[in-house]
Amino acid sequence: MKIDMHCHVKEGSIDSKVSLDEYITKLKEHGFENLVLMEGSWVGEKTAYAFEVCGYRELTERFGVPFVDAQKERPVTVDCKGMELHICACALDVDFMINVPVMKGHCQTHITCALKNMKGLLPNPEKRRFHTKGLHGPIGHLAAGIRQDFILVDSICGDLSFEDGGNPTVMNRIFTAKDPVLCDAYVCRLLGYKTEEVPYIGIAESLGAGSADLSCAVIRKLNQPDARAVLPDRRKVLRLSEAVDEVDSCSACYGYLIPALDLLDKEGLMDEKERELFQAVSRDMDEDIAVMSLNMLSKLLMRYYGRKVLILIDEYDTPMQEAFVCGHWDEMASFMKNLFHAALK
Repeated sequence: MKIDMHCHVKEGSIDSKVSLDEYITKLKEHGFENLVLMEGSWVGEKTAYAFEVCGYRELTERFGVPFVDAQKERPVTVDCKGMELHICACALDVDFMINVPVMKGHCQTHITCALKNMKGLLPNPEKRRFHTKGLHGPIGHLAAGIRQDFILVDSICGDLSFEDGGNPTVMNRIFTAKDPVLCDAYVCRLLGYKTEEVPYIGIAESLGAGSADLSCAVIRKLNQPDARAVLPDRRKVLRLSEAVDEVDSCSACYGYLIPALDLLDKEGLMDEKERELFQAVSRDMDEDIAVMSLNMLSKLLMRYYGRKVLILIDEYDTPMQEAFVCGHWDEMASFMKNLFHAALK
């Protein structure tokens, strides 16, 4: 069973231990004894620590179910239909893969569920490489490398805005699927996205990992609640994301920054002028906004976290070289001078 777990136990971010208890109990009642739980935390965290923090040790010891730390597994090179990926051996050694993701929003991919949850079964260097290649392509190809036999989605109280949790939406629902592509297409419908807005779904479908055509799906709904859950405003996440150019940033860094900016806004820690400046930050912002953006970001983060911000500057010479080659050295030199002066003074 591939579970969904990390160190920061915020409500709405990880599999419920109570739910896992019930799932394992049912499997054992039906004669399935050779079970194993597996997970690998994201880069920068230790799976073993998350295992303790989330309280899973007691669970595995009580049921006699081993836990495999995917961060410590040997990598196996797999041709995932046109993209070579390094996958943890444990993902390939099982006879039947049960995927147990938490249905959540995601700052970079809009949603995270069946397909993206398999990323936890990659070694850390491969997770880093995912971001240099763009998340959607590798996630789509990963669907051709790791077989999912059954998906059991925890949609009880997930954070539908941020993958790190902290903003739970009570849904009181679980759902199952056999097709990971169809599962994620259904999640898009639930969260108000078109499948085209999550490119890895179409990529996985094109590689034969499943179908995204919900018109052909057989969906059975049981014990539906009387009132529909109120979904968060997805435009807020899109607006916050627009203010940050992710480039090759990892999910952890990006996933911490976007909620921090949201909380700064919600908790009134920005004055009106700062709010106007923050809302003006975008890919096509004016130069004077861009010059002050790093200064503003460091001030806001220090205000929120109560710690001085370290700004690490690497390879700033690359845009300077490109500017020289392309004939706009003076403009770039002036911009870099003003940017560093504003940020570091």
